[in-house]
Formats: sequence, C-alpha cells, structure tokens
Amino acid sequence: LFLLVVAAVQFATEGRPSGPTYIPLTNLHILRLTFAVLLALVPFVYYGKLVYDSVEKSDGVDDVATYQYLFPAVLLADTVLAIICIHWFRSHGNRAAGTLVIFWLLMLIYGIIKLRTYGLIQVHGSFLQPAAGNDSVFHLSVASIQCAFIFVSFVLSVIPDHAPLYTPDDEELRPCPEIKATFLSRISFWWLTGMIFTGYKRPLTNDDLFGLYPDDKASVVVPRFLGAWRRQVEKANRKNAQLLQSLGYSDDVAFSASLNTLTSSDDNFVSMKLTTLKDARIKLAEPSLVMAIVKAFGGLMLSAAFFKFIQDLFIFASPQLLKLMINFTSDPMIPTWRGYVYAFLLFVVAEFQSILLHQYFHRCLRTGVRVKTAVISAIYRKAMRLNNSARKKSTVGEVVNLMAVDAQRFMDLMAYIHMIWSAPLQMILATYFLWETVGVSVLAGIGVMVLLIPINAVIAVISRKLQVKQMIFKDQRIKIMNEVLSGIKVIKLYAWERSFLSSVSQIRKKELAVLKTTAYLNAVSAFTWTCAPFMVALATFATYSLTGNPLTSTKAFVALSLFNILRFPL
Repeated sequence: LFLLVVAAVQFATEGRPSGPTYIPLTNLHILRLTFAVLLALVPFVYYGKLVYDSVEKSDGVDDVATYQYLFPAVLLADTVLAIICIHWFRSHGNRAAGTLVIFWLLMLIYGIIKLRTYGLIQVHGSFLQPAAGNDSVFHLSVASIQCAFIFVSFVLSVIPDHAPLYTPDDEELRPCPEIKATFLSRISFWWLTGMIFTGYKRPLTNDDLFGLYPDDKASVVVPRFLGAWRRQVEKANRKNAQLLQSLGYSDDVAFSASLNTLTSSDDNFVSMKLTTLKDARIKLAEPSLVMAIVKAFGGLMLSAAFFKFIQDLFIFASPQLLKLMINFTSDPMIPTWRGYVYAFLLFVVAEFQSILLHQYFHRCLRTGVRVKTAVISAIYRKAMRLNNSARKKSTVGEVVNLMAVDAQRFMDLMAYIHMIWSAPLQMILATYFLWETVGVSVLAGIGVMVLLIPINAVIAVISRKLQVKQMIFKDQRIKIMNEVLSGIKVIKLYAWERSFLSSVSQIRKKELAVLKTTAYLNAVSAFTWTCAPFMVALATFATYSLTGNPLTSTKAFVALSLFNILRFPL
C-alpha cells in the first residue's frame, strides 16, 4: 500500500524529463532487477505448493483458506510495482530513490517477523499451523530465501547509483551537491556538510557557494508557472465568452473575449452593459493566481503535507511511550527488557520526528523560493508590458514593493501554510488524549483556549490595518527616493537637499511609528500564546484536583507533555 500510494503520487507529479537526465545502465541496476525478479518468483512457489497439496489431498480434507491464495498475489503485485519503480527512477535520473529504500526496509521487517514465526513453529511447535500442507520445513525454507532476497535488495537500494547524465546547459563550476546525493545523504542533509566545515574554518565567499538545484532555477520555474497561468487565463476567457453570449452579445465580441483581445470600445461597452444589470453578482471571471501556483508547484506542496501528516502522528507517540515508561518505573513486576524497549522506542520516535520535520520544512522553503521566483518574474513581465496610461496608475515604488516585499510574503507563507489543517489536527488529537488522561477536566483548558481566540482575532485585524498603512508610507518613501535619485543634479544645483531630506524623514517617522505599534502588538500576541499552554494546564489541573481526583505522576507528566504539544498549534 505504501509503495502504491507514494509511487502513484510521484508518477503524477513528476513529468518526463527533458534531455538526457537518465542514469546509465550499470551492473548495480542489473543486480537490483535480478533480485527483484527472483523475489517475484517466490509467489509462484507458493502457488505450486498449493496446487500440489490440492492434488495430494483430493478428498477435500484440510481445505485451503482464501488468504493463502490472496497473500502470494499481493506479494507478486508489490514486487512487480517495485520493478516498475526501479526502471522509472533510473529513466528519470532519480539517484536518491528513497521510496524504494523505505519499501525494502518495510519488506525486510516483514520478512524477519515471518522468518522468526516459522522458526519458532519449527523448533517449539504451536497450535498455529503453517500454511497449506502443514509443511513447516518448506515454509521456513521459502521464508529464509525470501528474507535473503529482500535483504540483498535493501542493501542494493542503499548503494548510490551512477551520477545521472545532464545536459551541458546544466553544468556549472560548482553544481549543487544535492543533485548527486543519495537517499541517506538527503534525509540527513549530509550533502551540506562540506560547506558547513568550510564555514567553520574560514568565512565563506562567493566562490564557496554552489549553484542552485536544477528544478529551483528561474529557467525551469518561470516557464512552468507561466504555463499554469496561461491555462488559468484561457479558462477565465472561456467563461467570459460564454457569459457574453448568454447576455446577448454578438459572436464577434464573445470570440474576442475568449481570445482576450477585446478592443477598448468593446471593453467599455461590456462594462457599461454589466453595470446596468439588475443582478449585481454577475462579474467577469478572472484568472486565479492561487490555482496557478497550486498547478505549478502542487507536487512539492503535497509531498510536504505528507511528511507533516506523518510527523503529526508521530508527535503523539512520545506521550504514550512516556506513560509506559513511568508505569514501568513504578511497577517492579514488569520485566526489565521492556524498559530498554521503551527507551529505545523513545529515541527512535524522536529521530523520526526530527527527520520528518526537517524534510517538511525543506520542501516548504523550496516551494517558497519557487513561488517567490515565479511571482517576481510575473510582476516584472507585467511591468515591462505596461503602456504609458497604465504606468501613471502605478508608481515605480509600488512595483518595487510588489517584487521585494509582497513576493517575500508568499515565501514566508509557504513555511506555515500547512498549519491550516495541521493545527486543528494536532489540537483535536491532543484534546482526545487529554480527555483519556484527565477526563472531563480538559474542558476547562478548552474554555481558556476559546477565550484566547477573540484576542488573537482582534490583534490580527489591527496588524493587517497597520501593514496596509506601512505599505502606503513605504510606497511614498520609495517614490520620493526615486525622484531624488533621478533628479539629483537639479537638487544639488538648487541646494534642495534639506527640503527633500525633511520630506523623506517625515514619511520615515510615520513608517517607524507604524512599525513600532506592530512590534508591540506582535509582542502582546507572542506573550499571550506563549502563556496559553501554561494557563490551559493550570485550569485543567486545578479543575481535576478540585473535583476530588488524585493527580498522579503519570497523569501529570503525560498531560504536561500533551500541553507542550499544544504550544505550537496555538
């Protein structure tokens, strides 16, 4: 199921590469295919055994269960899909096929458990009889061979492939090391270690920096975004053409609207006609920038959402393991080996959380860089195509602010956009586990959270108004500065420096006043939501104790761990 879902997402989001980006056919690739094919033959061995047993026991005794026919089919389907993925990743130049590494790791865990089960049955015997034929030796032998094939396939998937072949246009003096990084190097960010050590020894210079990842370059990002934007424009134009035809306009006007070639007279006529309609809700369709961004970069956003979802589930494993650990320390009858298992699981869960969270932020920040690049290029292209009448409506300062400030806001948004669904999920799960821990007393903490929501809403509304004011003052300041720089000779000739300096300083003071107020509001908001988990915990524990319930160490530490999880979504 894991391989099917992840492979389907990768096949849908990654298109056919342009140019020779495939990995050459090497002995390593041939070995991977060979052992995968050998593993695909194992289900046929099971089917052969089932046929043999059915022939030997034709009297109908010891009927074969349905799952014994279904299990080899599932194993065969998984192996065939793995073979397809091996070839697909090689043809697309994917050297770090992490999907296959995780798949073979899961298969190896399954194979070890299966081998151990048949081994115990063979040594000690059990009322659980093996599959058809009750031949434990046969099943133990097949499970051993299968586990060996899986282990070899896992080792071969970890070994790095040959470097993919790239076009000469992508060659740089210092190419991004992530291009040739393996799966283990990518999940640990080991490919960045060289630059970190260089920066530790001496200050970094421009010569130490490597080039961008090929998919992050403007030459790749901009055409992808413009293609998605063009499709949104065509979709809006088709809707406008249908609307004009339904309103009784001539086919010529509707056809010109579908091609986005309305003349000024037709445009004015359409606008006048629409304003006279009784139904004011009828409006001309406009292309959606958000949908264009989603269509262009939705694959990377979806992969980030996948890592975030798994990390959100793992984050609630630590409080449950902590509960088991506390119960282990308080009960001397529990075997000692369980304590080691709990400690090891706490370490493994923490490591998985760290890996998943950093992979999530890495993909979010990469998406933000691509969105910022696409938005800046779109604004620049639009600014270059403005006529004289349109240039009068927008100053140079406004255009510069759009490219420098507003585009940066898109990049900042990408890092936390998934909190729209992640924060409610974490709050719901935390509330559920808190209900199991302290019962109905958790409603007191939920009440405190509900009371804090209006405060945050008021602060957000005021901050938005202040941001609008700041942008207005910033546009005025940049406009004056552009005029000063363009007419610096005249200003120096007539000694107007003080007057222009006074004008810029006044606008700057107003802008600083708005920034100061915004900083105060951000401080109040940060203080409120930093104290929120403490106030929620205080209200919950006070209610729990006042209702006559004993507050044990297990409940206290587990509840505090869950309240600490609530800190980030709040």
